[in-house]
Amino acid sequence: MPETPSLSCAQELERENGKLRRIAEELRQANKRLSSRLQESHADLDMANAQMLQLAAIVESSDDAIIGCTLSGYVTIWNQGAENLFGYSADEMIGQPTTTNARLNWPEELRAMKRIRNGEHVPPFETVRQRKDGKQIQVSVSVSPIKSTDGRIVGASAISRDITATKNLEERVRQSQKMEAIGQLAGGVAHDFNNLLTIISGYSSLLLDSRLDDATKGLVHEIHKAGDRAASLTRQLLAFSRKQVLEPKILDLNTVVADTERMLRRLIGEDMNLVTALDVCLKPVKVDPGQIEQVIINLIVNARDAMPKGGKVTIETANVELSGATAPFRPGIKRLGARLVVSPRVNGLCHPRRL
Repeated sequence: MPETPSLSCAQELERENGKLRRIAEELRQANKRLSSRLQESHADLDMANAQMLQLAAIVESSDDAIIGCTLSGYVTIWNQGAENLFGYSADEMIGQPTTTNARLNWPEELRAMKRIRNGEHVPPFETVRQRKDGKQIQVSVSVSPIKSTDGRIVGASAISRDITATKNLEERVRQSQKMEAIGQLAGGVAHDFNNLLTIISGYSSLLLDSRLDDATKGLVHEIHKAGDRAASLTRQLLAFSRKQVLEPKILDLNTVVADTERMLRRLIGEDMNLVTALDVCLKPVKVDPGQIEQVIINLIVNARDAMPKGGKVTIETANVELSGATAPFRPGIKRLGARLVVSPRVNGLCHPRRL
């Protein structure tokens, strides 16, 4: 029995509806996959943003100066460390060309940029930079390329670290080593010279004990005195080189001060006035002569350095009696002894002073 036109239309509509349902299901599945991918993309984007913010915070909080620029030489990054190190703010520097900006007269970085454009490696280097306030600083610089996601070099970053303090410390170490070498040399020369002075002093003493006329004996006496003075200088050199063997002796501090006074006046210069206030009733002390002379020299040098514009330095000697409250804290020191100080002049008295 042939199909009626209405039945044929119904069947055709059913087939079309089936196709539409399949297409709708495919669209729903595709939309579901797109939604899932979109969520993943959002998560990746959020993670990338978080990492970028974290990286930016690390760059900004770094004590080192971190500077970024394009291959054409325009500053794109200027962190807080760069502001602190060079004195220029980020507003002053970002967007400015490094090649024409007089503030960044950095020929080493410009040469490094040229090497980075050519794909070459730039090893770290040390150089001198000038801050905004004109102060010179020494820095260690490391320059690296900035690459895009497809691996192309789109810029460069320079990390600068202040090494001024380190360089100053290295210089002080070198100076200390030089002083140690000078001390060793001075000790060797003083030791050999002291042997010659022993001969001079010995023979001059023999001549003084022989029968000489007064005029000749006076000349020999001057030779002997010069030998003693030279021996005193030798002891100071040995003390400076720390090669002198300590030999404590009973001494009069007034005599020691008087013997070194002439040398001290040359040491402090013409703009310093050296005054001595020596106690005539000073008691003797037991000390190494070279060491006490070195103490006096150190005190005078410290006083000179404390008054760069000149002034008055007084060397005073006095007897000191330790009080009952002070004596227990200074074991090995007798209750009565002599004192030597470098200070403004104080009128001395013959009786002991309490400390």
